[in-house]
Amino acid sequence: SAFHYRSKLIDLVLEADLREAGISRNEEGEAYQIRLDMARGELEMVQSAVFTEPDDQTAWWYHRFVLAWARPKSLEHWTDQDSAAEAMESFAEVLEEEKESIQELVDAEGGKCKWGLLALHMVLTELVDLEDDADR
Repeated sequence: SAFHYRSKLIDLVLEADLREAGISRNEEGEAYQIRLDMARGELEMVQSAVFTEPDDQTAWWYHRFVLAWARPKSLEHWTDQDSAAEAMESFAEVLEEEKESIQELVDAEGGKCKWGLLALHMVLTELVDLEDDADR
């Protein structure tokens, strides 16, 4: 499917964007911001798909993939803790946006959107995990 194809290309596109911006992957904060901006664009596209066809599991699979791809690595793996904290905060903002969007869809579907409910559970779980990581 097109979403599977996109999942294979996203890292290549990220590498090209980083090269174009003159940023190496070692520049954690800047590189992560570009990654998160890409993820936001992908999530907007997926949102259009799931609001059009809420039962399309492929779109929901890609939604889950993009969120996992965008999640910053654990704090202990960052060399710059300030950049790490900023990345975690930015990712939490994306999750909050996704939570609101998915809740809107679930409400519009009368609570009968199985994939939306599963995605909402995943986003809420991710928010809790992120908070736990920040507390460590």
